[in-house]
Parts: sequence; C-alpha cells; structure tokens
Amino acid sequence: MEWLLKSVFAPAELFMLHPERAFCMAASYLLLIVISVLCARAIHVRRHLVALLTAMLWVFFGLNEMRAIDQGWNIRVDLLFAWPVLFACSAAAIAQEIYSLTRLKFGTDVR
Repeated sequence: MEWLLKSVFAPAELFMLHPERAFCMAASYLLLIVISVLCARAIHVRRHLVALLTAMLWVFFGLNEMRAIDQGWNIRVDLLFAWPVLFACSAAAIAQEIYSLTRLKFGTDVR
C-alpha cells in the first residue's frame, strides 16, 4: 500500500510551491486540445471535455499553490484531497486525447 501512495503523491512534489509549473501543465492540456481540433478539423465538445476540465483543475491547483505561498503553509493536507483527483483526471485526459488522435490517424473516427 505504501508503494501506491508514493507512486501517486511523488509527482506532487514537483508542483508543490511552484504554481508556474501547474500553469504550464494547464497550457499543455490546452495545447493538446488545439492539436486534436486541428487534426480533426472540427470541434467535438464531448471528446475534449475531459482535457478542458483537467486544464481548469491545473489552473485552480496553481492558484491554490500561489495562495499556499502567500499564506506560508507548510503542512499541506489539501494535497491529500486535491492531488489524487488531479492525477486521475490528468491520466484520463491524456488517454482520451491519445485515443482520439489515434482514431483520427487510422481513419476510424466515428461521430
């Protein structure tokens, strides 16, 4: 069980007290959406909804990190709740966009 906690929460250390990194992650998800839209030559709201929500979650996470810096928080109980959700949404968004792009590449895109 300890390895599971370490594997989920270890990446959080890269973003703790670094809101600029969270904003870069949000921008990367938006870029992923733009690439997918350009490849499909159409906007499919349902297809990109997970990535859009994930980008919004990264922005909120970055704003929360800015608040943590301003308030001088050193005990981060909020990460116990926020990070697993952000981690799962990020993985789901990447999987969805890769699936979407591979379907476009191989011509099996069905609307």
